[in-house]
Amino acid sequence: MLSNAYLMFLFDNSLLTLEGQDWRDRRVKLSPIFTSGKMKMMFETVNMMGEKLVDVLADNLSKTDALDMRDWSQKYTCDVIGNVAFGLDCQCR
Repeated sequence: MLSNAYLMFLFDNSLLTLEGQDWRDRRVKLSPIFTSGKMKMMFETVNMMGEKLVDVLADNLSKTDALDMRDWSQKYTCDVIGNVAFGLDCQCR
């Protein structure tokens, strides 16, 4: 479990909560990563990973009535980041 101090650190340094010069500096670093062309290329991968997640969840739901969605969302996020950023199939299923 994450400590409250760590969660506050993450929140305080989130792009959504930054203001002024800190926000501008962070935005300048991140903007080239998220151009419309790159987002279009990422969409196919994110969509494919989402379809895999749906299949895995359907398979698991046939075995049990309850799922830990936090766990599954973490696995999905890890798969997407690994695939989009590094071209790796992390197989976090």
